[in-house]
Amino acid sequence: MIRVERARDAASIRAVHIAAFGRELEPRIVDGVRATSDFIPELSLVAEEAGDVVGHVLVSGASLDGSEARVLLLGPIGVLPDRQARGIGGSLVRAAPAGARTLGARLVVPERDPAYYSRESSGLRAAKIAQPSRARWNRRYSSRWCS
Repeated sequence: MIRVERARDAASIRAVHIAAFGRELEPRIVDGVRATSDFIPELSLVAEEAGDVVGHVLVSGASLDGSEARVLLLGPIGVLPDRQARGIGGSLVRAAPAGARTLGARLVVPERDPAYYSRESSGLRAAKIAQPSRARWNRRYSSRWCS
């Protein structure tokens, strides 16, 4: 089940990212974003199985240098190692732009090259295949349209 994170999920989200990446960087990114006005609580999503958080994706706001334009960034995304390659990452990646769309967003930009996510089986490629009419990736800019 994919749902919006709850305050009590913070420690589990941290543990997911540490397990998935083997380092503190990704949980620090999540914690840092939570402390800013760029945090969009409705777009911090967790995958839950049997009451346990097994995956997390964050979509946050960002400003473009020298511009008033705002974009949404996808990432980090993490799934517990023993739950990887089961479609959880793909479900999170599909749910994130869908959630952004409900907030009126039209574009979500991954923090990394989409090929990275595909190699990690976290679902960007799955999103393209599962929803071809909606998951139009612009490879030049590594973005995903929400409409």
